[in-house]
Amino acid sequence: MHTGLKARTDKVGEYFEIQKGIKQGDSLSSILFLAALEESFEKLNWERNGININGVYLNHLRFADDIVLMTESHNELKK
Repeated sequence: MHTGLKARTDKVGEYFEIQKGIKQGDSLSSILFLAALEESFEKLNWERNGININGVYLNHLRFADDIVLMTESHNELKK
């Protein structure tokens, strides 16, 4: 039995172990999550990736601690 997590797209990925973190509910939890998330998202190249809706590419939605990534293909999602 595995105690780690799996990433899931259209296929279930490999297990990976969580090595560091803070407890949910800790006052720093949301601040650290948002800081790490924002830094990661700034490094990604979003141009012309995602779902084209009337010439505008919709590629992700973020709300609280939920993230939805949208692409037209599995290969694009991997990138």
